[in-house]
Amino acid sequence: MMNINLNLLPEKKKERLKYLIKFIFSKHILEIILFMTSIMAIALIWSWLVLEEGFSELAITSSLVNKEYASYNQEIRKMNILINNIDDTTKEYETVMPKIIDFSKNLPNNIRITSFYLDKKNYTLSITGIAKTRQDLLNYQDKLKQLSWTDSFDTPVSKLFQTENISFEFQTKLKNIKKVK
Repeated sequence: MMNINLNLLPEKKKERLKYLIKFIFSKHILEIILFMTSIMAIALIWSWLVLEEGFSELAITSSLVNKEYASYNQEIRKMNILINNIDDTTKEYETVMPKIIDFSKNLPNNIRITSFYLDKKNYTLSITGIAKTRQDLLNYQDKLKQLSWTDSFDTPVSKLFQTENISFEFQTKLKNIKKVK
């Protein structure tokens, strides 16, 4: 079979028909665009509602948590303040243990210490003890004078008249120690 196309329409109607076809095509394209835009708008509005609901639930939950755990939060704040105070205090702290070890290394066998008092506020050191002999006491006094963190030690003259089992007390000022606030 053969197709025969007869075009009996006048030229003006042909132009109008082409124009009508373009118009209908444009109308269908705009309908598709409008349909897609409406679907996207519906999806965005729906997701906005879901997010809004989730946010309101989160806000309610956080306010409940804040109410429920307010006492815990206060305790944690107090502990943090205490920790900060301790941290500030330890910044000014100087360890005394090396000085005590240094002191004990200079302690001979013939000297027995009965009292050792280190006052960092007044920068004083007081040592009481018993020496077997006068020479042991004088040797010990010389060793104590060599310590870098002590000032000077003076032996009372009355103690030098004893020859054995001499009880003594040394008091000195400290140096090279940080000031305590």
